[in-house]
Amino acid sequence: MVHDDPTGKSQPVDSKPERTVTWPIKGDSGVLIGTVVRLASGLHQCVLPDGAVIETFKAHKFAVEFLHERGQTIPSEERAARLKTDVNWLAHESQAIWRWWLPDYAKRHGLDEAKLREMIEAEIEANEKKAREQKLEDERREQRAEKQAEKKARQEKAKAKEERDEIERQDRRARRDARDQLAAERRARQRQREIDQQLAIILKQPIAEHDSRLMETATRLGEDINGLRAQFVELLDAERERRGIGDVEPWSEPVNVNTLLSDIHKHRRRYVIIHDEHGAVATTLWTAHSWIHNEIATHSPPLLITSADDEGNAAKTLLCKYLQYQTPRGKVVGELSGASFFHMIDRIHPTLIIDNAENLFKRKKDLIELLNNSWTRGVPVPRQVHGVTVEYDVFCPKVIGAIAGSNFLPPNSMGRSIHFGMLPKLPSETVEKFQYADNDEFLEQRRKLARFALDNAEALRTANPAVPDGFDNRLQENWRLLFAIADLAGGSWPKRARAAAVKLTKQYYEPSVGRQCLSLFVELFLMSKYEGMITSAWAQEQFVADPTSIWVNYKGRGPITQWGIKGILAAYHIRPDLIHPRGDPTVRGYKIEWFETAFRHYLHVEVADILEQRRKQKK
Repeated sequence: MVHDDPTGKSQPVDSKPERTVTWPIKGDSGVLIGTVVRLASGLHQCVLPDGAVIETFKAHKFAVEFLHERGQTIPSEERAARLKTDVNWLAHESQAIWRWWLPDYAKRHGLDEAKLREMIEAEIEANEKKAREQKLEDERREQRAEKQAEKKARQEKAKAKEERDEIERQDRRARRDARDQLAAERRARQRQREIDQQLAIILKQPIAEHDSRLMETATRLGEDINGLRAQFVELLDAERERRGIGDVEPWSEPVNVNTLLSDIHKHRRRYVIIHDEHGAVATTLWTAHSWIHNEIATHSPPLLITSADDEGNAAKTLLCKYLQYQTPRGKVVGELSGASFFHMIDRIHPTLIIDNAENLFKRKKDLIELLNNSWTRGVPVPRQVHGVTVEYDVFCPKVIGAIAGSNFLPPNSMGRSIHFGMLPKLPSETVEKFQYADNDEFLEQRRKLARFALDNAEALRTANPAVPDGFDNRLQENWRLLFAIADLAGGSWPKRARAAAVKLTKQYYEPSVGRQCLSLFVELFLMSKYEGMITSAWAQEQFVADPTSIWVNYKGRGPITQWGIKGILAAYHIRPDLIHPRGDPTVRGYKIEWFETAFRHYLHVEVADILEQRRKQKK
């Protein structure tokens, strides 16, 4: 007896093969389902537990698979997929290999060997046909590629010629444009020389005539007035820099901060009388603060100077002009408009001094945006310039002069400022005549202030000065650097600085309507005959009991009503509800525990302390 091997040679086999190696095969439950026996001839028999030989395979894996799958039902889809995979694999092998494996694969799929052979040969023929077709397609692709290469070569040749022609045209155009550009530049230089001559003439005129002369020149030359103003501002800045009004060379030696502040205080008194000594102290400290402002300040409180009327004898305007020569790059401005104004601040970061601001801010609401944004470093003001959005850095020191009571600023802007008032000078009070011009004394003070900033900026940056009780959030940030400068100066300045802060804050800072309402409720809970309760009707009566209070003509609509009070408290999530006063009928009103969060966070008052104080008063 013989059998084939993969090489195609016949090998003799004994009629009774000798068993050599066995592999017990167990099912999923661990029960023996059969044994695979490898004979010396290399064949593998599938033997049942009773010793019956049921099939023979050349491959061990097929024998094991046969025993495992014996008696199992395999879905037709899976059997078809296995058959397709095996036929495809066999069709890709040599004829000797697939013929050698044919019996095993026929048994594996339960097919007749002849049938499986037909399937393999059909697959081989299909593969060969596909290969022939692919070869033809490759030949056609190569032919197309050759044609495309030829076409591309022709196109590149044509393109090269076109590029050479275009280069020649561009050269001719460039030579023509260069001639036109030179002519345009000559005309522009000639026109700019004419503009510079006119601006130089205007620069020598009185300041009051600058704007009218600029408008006249813009009309005559056909120039944009805003552009002409921007050029004039740069020319004016250069002239002021030449005179030493802007950046200066620091003093050659370290300065004593206490002495420097005292000298500034005394020098100003020679020309301007600030009757409120707290306001005078704040002005001196703010002046020193302006010199470290752009270097280390995080917040920028404006120095807000007000007078009761516009008669002109309270020296408000005089003080604004005086501070121009004592601050870095001091610049007094009147009418502010357009992106050129924001460009100027962004470019030179002056000490911006705005007098008569009550009229200007009412006309130009965007200046309030400037004031609020410039309180914090790093908050730009966006503006459209020729259709492009430009962000301007407007963080700079600011002095604002205005008429008190004009309500030109909303409360949130007022709360960002250091505010004091000016009074008219008495007939008996004398001052030196201010020349409204720079001089050697101002220059010396600016140089010493520059040296003060150079030597102390880093120490002031990290300073953590003590603040008076109640100074937190915005109020603390307004005064932090001023307190730090006072502490650095020593002597009486720390005490004077904090006294000024407390007095000016109490005198000029008016709490919001909501906080005034909450403060009045604290008093009402102390006065109420019901512990921890207030009726809505009684609360409204107490609100309008003082004829001078804001509640008597609330919002210009007459006495505030219960609904008006309810509307204010709604912002603090407090609403009236039914209460049950001891010994009286149920009515609408308020309980003190409803105010606990608002009292604690907005007034820094605890409900328990209010109730304890009321009990002491009752005793």
